[in-house]
Amino acid sequence: MNRCVACGEEVGDAVCGCGGATVSGDSSVADDVSMMEGGTPEVRLDVEAECRNLLVKDEGSNPTGSVHDRGAALWVSMADDADEVSLVSPGDSAVSCAAYAARADVDVHAYVPARTRFDVKAMVNVFGGDMTVARGRYDDAVQRFRGDGGYRLPQTSPEYVAGLSGVAEELPPVDHVVLPVGLGATLAGVLAADVDAEVHAVQPEACSPYVDSMEAGEHRVCSEPDTVVGECEVAEPPMELVYTALEHGRRGELEGHRVEDGVALDRCLEVAREAGVDLSPAGGAAVAVARGLSGDVAAVNPAAGRLSADALRNRLVYHGE
Repeated sequence: MNRCVACGEEVGDAVCGCGGATVSGDSSVADDVSMMEGGTPEVRLDVEAECRNLLVKDEGSNPTGSVHDRGAALWVSMADDADEVSLVSPGDSAVSCAAYAARADVDVHAYVPARTRFDVKAMVNVFGGDMTVARGRYDDAVQRFRGDGGYRLPQTSPEYVAGLSGVAEELPPVDHVVLPVGLGATLAGVLAADVDAEVHAVQPEACSPYVDSMEAGEHRVCSEPDTVVGECEVAEPPMELVYTALEHGRRGELEGHRVEDGVALDRCLEVAREAGVDLSPAGGAAVAVARGLSGDVAAVNPAAGRLSADALRNRLVYHGE
């Protein structure tokens, strides 16, 4: 049986009747697939903030540099009797799945949008994966995936979401957990962990369908996505993951926030220079919101900042450096 991360009911399907995603009770990763993902550090930031303590859960220290190693490890481990796995990704999850598929001796085919960073495209091939680059944005890649016979995104599977729940389960007691949201799998995993803290979903101002949906009380999409926070540029996230967020929002357990791209990038630069921590633009957005909260706060940095070095360096140029 699976457990719905939205309403808590035990169900036999991947999607609950309420619309929420479900997670499996079996969250073990095969030893021959695991690369010791998880167990990432919580780094205290000594930066200007209103909160008492500000921690960064640094997922950039995972084997391929992103939080998606957690989900990919479990998903591939459960699928290691398959000949091939396919996925659509806005970026880092494609690299994670390609790496873990290589360890499991499973072929992988990744669909990514043309806007995806070059290092993502390169590393999928380095790990032996096949790749289709779709013209346009993430949602164009989804359409190409569907047109080629794909029917389900692995990031919505119980195994993938269960793998990501470790992000919250490893945290010390805090009052708030703040994380950036794109597709929404990490958010579903954190909500599934059922930690005793208020959860905050952060999205770029120019692409915020989760926040829009929470404000409207129904599934909304972004008509004109345009953000440098590439992992968060998902205009139409999966309905089952959005419903999970909506249900937790109705119960007062989830709050939504928007952050301008420039603010997210500036927080990355600030934290790098004052604390030596390697934030991705998405992590910078999380820190921007976390600084204004009270009590003890944990912000999730989903990927290593060095993977977005061009965007961060360009922000320095913008400031005349």
